[in-house]
Amino acid sequence: MPVSTAAITARNRDNARHSTGPRTPEGKAVSSQNARKHSFTVATHQILASEDPAEYAAFEDEIITIYDPKSPREHLAAVDIAHCRWALRRFDEAELALLDTCLSNESQSPGEALGFHCITGPGEPISPALTSLDLLYRYRRPWDRRHQQALREFDQARLDRNREERQTLAKERAAMLQDREAYKQTAQQQKQEDLQTNTARESQELRPIETTPGVHKQEQQTPRAGFVSSSAVRASKSLLTSEAKAVA
Repeated sequence: MPVSTAAITARNRDNARHSTGPRTPEGKAVSSQNARKHSFTVATHQILASEDPAEYAAFEDEIITIYDPKSPREHLAAVDIAHCRWALRRFDEAELALLDTCLSNESQSPGEALGFHCITGPGEPISPALTSLDLLYRYRRPWDRRHQQALREFDQARLDRNREERQTLAKERAAMLQDREAYKQTAQQQKQEDLQTNTARESQELRPIETTPGVHKQEQQTPRAGFVSSSAVRASKSLLTSEAKAVA
């Protein structure tokens, strides 16, 4: 007898209620790492359980101090550079441990041991050490590319910021020159207006005063205070002469 879709759905829901999977955030975080074996294929930045978050924070601060970002875009690029270098440091440590383990031979130098692993005869299997190194380098390449992209992004962000700053400075200088030219024009116009005002005032002060002829003659005939005219002097002399003759 065929089973209906509703019955299948109800049975699946009942089975889901009896699931023994993790329910807490801590349990889910642990179970999410069940498939992880070596963390070399991690595509995003993570702090592993064996790593110290405080050590990474100090490492990131050091990278940011070295690159000294001046804009949010530069800061993001610097943080991405720190992520990549933190991951590349893992590969450096893994490569060192692999070489130290596989190439340690008392009778051979490290170079001779590496050459021995690289040389294989016809039909002979490839050395496990060489296979491990090849796998390690393959996992490292995406982080190398990402690191180069982060460096290019930081350089481009710095170039764009410098160009924007130069454009802003050029606009400020142009506005300053424009304001200075407007000030010169205003000062020159004010100077011309002041010159015209002074010229009009001087011409008004130098205009001849109109007087009545009779009054003018009277003013000429009337002596000033303390001033004796020549006709009065002659009259007084003639009077003194006539009086002297009469006495004689």
